[in-house]
Amino acid sequence: MKIDYSPQAEEFFKKCPPDIRKRILKKMRFFASTPDPLKFAEHLTDDREAPYRYRIGKDWRIKFSIENGVMVVKRIGRRDKIYQ
Repeated sequence: MKIDYSPQAEEFFKKCPPDIRKRILKKMRFFASTPDPLKFAEHLTDDREAPYRYRIGKDWRIKFSIENGVMVVKRIGRRDKIYQ
């Protein structure tokens, strides 16, 4: 599955430390390469724009949607800030 990143997600990658960026991108490539990427995702009931999320380690979350067979990453952030 192809992955697209929103401007907010791209801005996050510009500002985050290289080791965090590498870890997140590696996990995203793994999820996208599986036959069913939603198997690892949790459905979010209160977010229409990004109805799914991945947990990356203890502290990082990725909110995304699936649009026309493309995984669109809407937001990336720490677990204590991403849901606000």
